Amino acid sequence: MNDTLNLTIHAIQRFSQRGISKSLAWVAYQFGRVKRDKYILDKKTINQTLTDLDKIRTILLKAMDKGGLVIVMPEDTVITAYGLSSYKRPYSCRQSRKF
Repeated sequence: MNDTLNLTIHAIQRFSQRGISKSLAWVAYQFGRVKRDKYILDKKTINQTLTDLDKIRTILLKAMDKGGLVIVMPEDTVITAYGLSSYKRPYSCRQSRKF
């Protein structure tokens, strides 16, 4: 949870009264649909987000099987990609550099 929510005293009081945690509010902020100045996390949005997260989890597990993943993208175009477990640095690059 990198993005932080700035809360007013009023919001803190209402969270406390309504049993809403800051992390739950963060999830609504990240995944809720936006309608003017509101972030709405309804059941439909929650189900869609859970489906999306399941897909992401599957993809991440595939990346883990490769020992991680590197994409080389100097600007906005990918020029190559490889799994981390398949990458072997040349011996000359492994030696510590002396200055």
